[in-house]
Amino acid sequence: RWCGSRPRLLSVELVRFSSSSSRSFRCLQSSRIRGFTITAHSATSGQASGNRVLSQDMGTARRLTLSEVVGHNARLIRGDRRADEVARAARLYGLKWNTGRVSDFEHGRLSPTVPTLLGVVLALSHITGRSVSLFELFECDEPIAINETLALESERLRAYLSGTAATPLPEVVRDTVVAAFRQASESFRQLPRHLDDVPIDAVELAELGSGESEQRAAKELGIDLTRMIHESADLWGHSFSAERDRRAGPDANAQKRGRVSRQLKDELKVRLSRGDD
Repeated sequence: RWCGSRPRLLSVELVRFSSSSSRSFRCLQSSRIRGFTITAHSATSGQASGNRVLSQDMGTARRLTLSEVVGHNARLIRGDRRADEVARAARLYGLKWNTGRVSDFEHGRLSPTVPTLLGVVLALSHITGRSVSLFELFECDEPIAINETLALESERLRAYLSGTAATPLPEVVRDTVVAAFRQASESFRQLPRHLDDVPIDAVELAELGSGESEQRAAKELGIDLTRMIHESADLWGHSFSAERDRRAGPDANAQKRGRVSRQLKDELKVRLSRGDD
């Protein structure tokens, strides 16, 4: 139950399953995070090869990109073989490479598409005389930047490539929930005092019935969705949409619902102009 100035408005239920590798957190009621579920599964670990790359190995303090990791590992695997040997072998497997393209790949300047990666591991196997695994290209002791937002540990990335089902990342979902809690907390603190006595049942009913219509109306009125829900609950005992449909009637066309919506927004504007008076 929320511990702020309005303890009735937000509750969090923690459900722990018997499995040691799974947890579920369910956020209930208010601020549009009702029914949000987090499921965390342990990633399958891969066999380390002993040639794991670190950002300091490449002279950078930032997170390494996928292109940089696979390129650096490819350079380690080819060892003392010349770049022109790699280029010739790559052409055997369909890559139209010269030594310049080899250098671009090894320095992280080429996008590591699946066709490119397959051609590279086959070319490396060809020149080294041993079977090179695709997984060897993804060895890294630090999270790998997949894009500007997502970073994956080497073991998790390799697990996905081996067929492990991708599940929501606990840290990503956690950050999403934390951000939602912070936004909800700020919204609750900004609610005017005349909304303190709105019955919780009416707030819950208004929240359950809220959707795109409420979001559009809130934006037009210059308030957030939490304020919109509470004002609607105080005025009508349910959501803006529910009151619109009640007044317009079950057989109303879009024009009539539009007229009623404008009337409701006018009522809300009057209420908002009064503030806490």
